[in-house]
Amino acid sequence: PNFGERLELSLGEFYSEAHHIKPLGDPHNGPDVAENIIILCPNHHVLCDYGAIKRDISKINLIEGHNISNEFIEYHNKKIYNK
Repeated sequence: PNFGERLELSLGEFYSEAHHIKPLGDPHNGPDVAENIIILCPNHHVLCDYGAIKRDISKINLIEGHNISNEFIEYHNKKIYNK
């Protein structure tokens, strides 16, 4: 996937979605905390939800002050990602 793409709605307006790396609710029971959330375009959000993308923390563009927990990345890669 080509990360860094944006979904443009109109001139200067873009759309994105918050993705819980370790999903909320059964059976994953991930927490609703900033360290478990990344922002994705809708297409990449669905691909992550369905395990089509392996996550690599070194390829996530981090915003200063927003830390991603490697625990959640590892969980995604072991339990969600379909090899």
